[in-house]
Amino acid sequence: MYSPTDKQVQYESTPLVKKKTDNRFDIVEIVMIAVLIVLTLCSVIVSGISIKVKKGNQAYPIIPMKPTPSDAVPRKFAVSYTPPMTLQEDRGTCWSQAIVGMLQHSYRKNGIEKKFLSDEQYVPFSIQGYSISIIRECQKEENMHICRGLQNGPVIDSTSDGEIPWLKYLPNLYTKLYPLSLCPYLPTDEEEWTCPDLEEAVKKDLNPIRFNITNMITSYDVEETKKLLREKNVGLGISVLVWGSKYYIPCPANDGDDDKDYSPICKAVNNKVSCPPTITKKKDSDRCVALDQPGYTGDGEWYLNTRFEMEGGHAMQIVAYNDGWRTQNGELGGFVIKNSWHDQIYEWNYGSRSGRGARGSHSIPYWMSEYSTWDERMVCPNVHLPENWVSCSTIEAGPTALSNGAGEELANSTNPEAAKYSLKPKMSAAMKKDVEKIMKRYARKSNEDPKTPVDQCLKGNFMKEMFDVLKQPFEFECNPKTADIYGCDNAKYRYFVDKITFNENGLATGYFVGVEKADETKYADFIVRDVPPSILGEVLKPVAEQTEENDPDNCGYYFIPYDILQKSNHGGTTWSSTYFDIDWEDSSYLINKDKYPKYDYQYLENSVRKQKRHEFDGPLPNAKRPSKRRQRGSDL
Repeated sequence: MYSPTDKQVQYESTPLVKKKTDNRFDIVEIVMIAVLIVLTLCSVIVSGISIKVKKGNQAYPIIPMKPTPSDAVPRKFAVSYTPPMTLQEDRGTCWSQAIVGMLQHSYRKNGIEKKFLSDEQYVPFSIQGYSISIIRECQKEENMHICRGLQNGPVIDSTSDGEIPWLKYLPNLYTKLYPLSLCPYLPTDEEEWTCPDLEEAVKKDLNPIRFNITNMITSYDVEETKKLLREKNVGLGISVLVWGSKYYIPCPANDGDDDKDYSPICKAVNNKVSCPPTITKKKDSDRCVALDQPGYTGDGEWYLNTRFEMEGGHAMQIVAYNDGWRTQNGELGGFVIKNSWHDQIYEWNYGSRSGRGARGSHSIPYWMSEYSTWDERMVCPNVHLPENWVSCSTIEAGPTALSNGAGEELANSTNPEAAKYSLKPKMSAAMKKDVEKIMKRYARKSNEDPKTPVDQCLKGNFMKEMFDVLKQPFEFECNPKTADIYGCDNAKYRYFVDKITFNENGLATGYFVGVEKADETKYADFIVRDVPPSILGEVLKPVAEQTEENDPDNCGYYFIPYDILQKSNHGGTTWSSTYFDIDWEDSSYLINKDKYPKYDYQYLENSVRKQKRHEFDGPLPNAKRPSKRRQRGSDL
C-alpha cells in the first residue's frame, strides 16, 4: 500500500485563522480558535468529512471510518426452535430427512410465534410417508424434467438419492405432509415403501397440515449463507460432497516379521503401499497400509488430510455458525449442521481397508462455546470416543491420611510447621465426620500397597459415582469380531485405560491394563498400537454399566469449517444452501381443531411432542446452589 511522506502530502485547505502581524492573540481569539478546532474535529468524526491528500497531481479522498456497533455482524449465531434430529439409518434418505427437517423447523417457528405451540412443543412429520409421496410425484411424466438425474431415486424406483430443491417445484406435495403417527420411519431399504395408511389418507384428503412455498433462495457463498441464516432465523438446507481421508500405518519390511512395535493392522491387511514422504516411518521400513476413513472425526468435525476423494453427496441442515471455533485439525470458523447420522460404533472392514468406526456428535450450545466440555458430557457423552475415556492409573480419591487416623496425629504433632496444616482446629466435628466418611468409603489407606496400577478403578462404589458425575468410561471390553486381531481376551481380563497417545501421523495408541477376573492382584499390559482414533473406539468399547446414549433431543450436530466447504467446490460439485419461504395455514395446528371441522386431526393429536432442554449455571454441571438453610459444616 502507498504511504506518502510528509513532504509529498499537501492538504487542500486554508488556515483556520491568520496570525496578526505582531504574532500575538488576545483571549477572545484563543477561545474562538479552540471552539473552531473542536467543532471541526467533531464534524470530521461524526459526518465522515473527506480530507483530500495529494500524490503528485492527483487528489485522493481520505474518508474516516464511521463507528459501527461491535455486534453489527455477529461472530456466532444460532437459529431458534430447532427440533430434534432424525435418523436415516442405513438408507440413502438424507435428502428427505433434510426437506422434512426444514418443514418441521419452519412449522414449529411459525406455531410458536403465533402462539399455536408452546416453546417446548414440536410436531415430528412422517419422513417415511413423505419420501414415498415425493418419489411418486417425481415419477409422473409431467414432473420428470424436474427430478430427472443420473441414477437418482425416481429413475431407479427408490427413496434413496434425491434433491432438496425438488420441493419448490412440486406443489401437489403441499397437502401431503403427514404427522409421524401416520407411519414411522423404517431403517432398511427393504421397508422403504411401507406406509399402510398413506394411500387412504391421500385419497380422503382430510389432512389439516397445509402450506405453500412462495420463494426459494439458494446461495453458494459462505457470507451470504450466514446473512440468510441471521435474517430468516430458521434452518437452511445444505447439499455438500462427502469425501474420504487417508491414514497411512507404517508396517515392517516383511509381512512375516513379528514386531510388536507395529500396529496389528499390518498383519490383518495384506495390501501394502509405499509410505508417502510425509509419514514418519519406523526402522527404515517404507511399507504402509493405506486406510480409507471418513472425512469427519468421531467428534463430529469435518476435515481433509489429503486431496478430495469424493464418496458421494449428502444433504443436511445449517442451524448455526461460529467464526471463533477452531477444529482439532486447525480450521477456524464454520457452520453447525444438523445431521441424520447415528451416534454409534460401525464395524470396520479389514478386507476393503475402509470403515467408519466410532462416530459421535454434539449439541448446538457446545459448538457455540456456551457449554463446558463437562456440561456437554451430561448431554452428549460420546462414550465410544477414545478422547472421552478416563485413565485409571492417574485416579486417586484425594488425601489418604483421613482414612486411617493420620489427621489426628498431624493435629497433635509437636512440630510447629506440621501443626499449621492441622485440620482439627479449622473443621467442625460435623464436617470432619462427613469428610472421614467419604474418605473411608473411597480412598486407599496410606499403609496399603497398590496391587495393580488401576486399584482405584476396582472400587465399585467410587467408580460408579465417578461415571455418574463425569460421564466418562474407564472399563472396557473387547469387540469379539476383532479380538483375535488385537489379542484381546474378555473371558480372562477386565480392561482399564492407562493412557492414550497420538503420534505425528495422526494415529492413536491405547495403553490398557488387563486385570484378571479370577485374581484381581494379577494383571497384564495390553496395547493397541497405531490405529485411527475411530478404530480404537471399535476395538474396545465401554462395559454396559458405563454406556450412556447421547440425548436424541439435543445431540446430532456436526461442524463443517468454511475452508473445507470452499475447497469442496473443486471436487466436481458446488456446495449450496437453500431457504424456503413457507406460509402455513392455521388449520395445520391442533389448537385450531375446532375451527376446521372438515379435517381429520387424529394423526396430529398423536404426534405432538415436547423437546427436553438442559440448563447449566456454569462449567460444573452437577453443582447446585445450596438453599439459604444452614448446612452441616457451614461454620468453617
